[in-house]
Amino acid sequence: MSSATSHLDSGAVPDPLELEASDHRQRIDHVLAGIEATCGCRGLALSEGALDQRPVGERGPRPSDSAVRAADTEALIVLNSRAVAAQQRRGSGLLITAAMPVPIAWLAAAGLGEDRRSKPTFSDDGALTVTVAQVYAGKVLATREERPAGEPARVAIRDLILAGRVMKGHGLRKTLNDRYDLVALAAQIEADAPLPALPEWLLARLSELGVEGADDLALLEPEDLLPEAPNPEVVRTIEHRFPRTLNVGDARYEIEYQVAARKAIFHQVSGSRKQAPSPMHLPRLPGFRTFWEHKNRVRAIRGRK
Repeated sequence: MSSATSHLDSGAVPDPLELEASDHRQRIDHVLAGIEATCGCRGLALSEGALDQRPVGERGPRPSDSAVRAADTEALIVLNSRAVAAQQRRGSGLLITAAMPVPIAWLAAAGLGEDRRSKPTFSDDGALTVTVAQVYAGKVLATREERPAGEPARVAIRDLILAGRVMKGHGLRKTLNDRYDLVALAAQIEADAPLPALPEWLLARLSELGVEGADDLALLEPEDLLPEAPNPEVVRTIEHRFPRTLNVGDARYEIEYQVAARKAIFHQVSGSRKQAPSPMHLPRLPGFRTFWEHKNRVRAIRGRK
């Protein structure tokens, strides 16, 4: 059962805490009117737990005190509550004294929560679709399929590009990754401003290109979605001094450079090797400290600086 205090902040529903504590009927009428005005729902059932009459020192929530049957209740609108401090007992906290069980579908119809988009894909007819989850108080109230436009469409297209599902025949994902790494390293060598992270850069690039939906992809070439290449002289320097991969038979590494910190990190991306690469197999990197990253652990490679 999901329990949440809902203010149902349409104009017809006031905050229950602002109403007089003793006038439960007025609370019920206000919330019923608001729910009905918002989503046309009728017949909301009120479940009002009896007030705890035990002495304060003996109070503590007891499951048998609840007038709400958890098995039959999806969510609660809390109309009134109070803090309970029990002595020598577990379970101190908030005691709900007036609540209204409601189906989750009614909360969704009232427009509560926020939309969260995920699972972008292309349908059989080539349309871009995403799954929209309406989430409130950590609970998914409803889901629906949507054909996004504007910023949601750009986010979906960005995610599909990074998943390798756009322009697959042109190898866009690998080309984008290689170009991005090259430009990021060139920026370090030239002491330029660093590039944003690839997801942020790509989303900004789609916005610059004026992409509003999946149909706009037909107007683009792969090069449109890549960072501008560095000048040829910098590329030659990188190719000569900064190799980007290393293969040693039983392992393959991608090399990350942190030029300002004079660090080179060998990320093991495949292979069965369980030890750092031998210093004798490393490329010459004068002035750089070398590190080995494997399974999210980074360790210095001894014997080579």
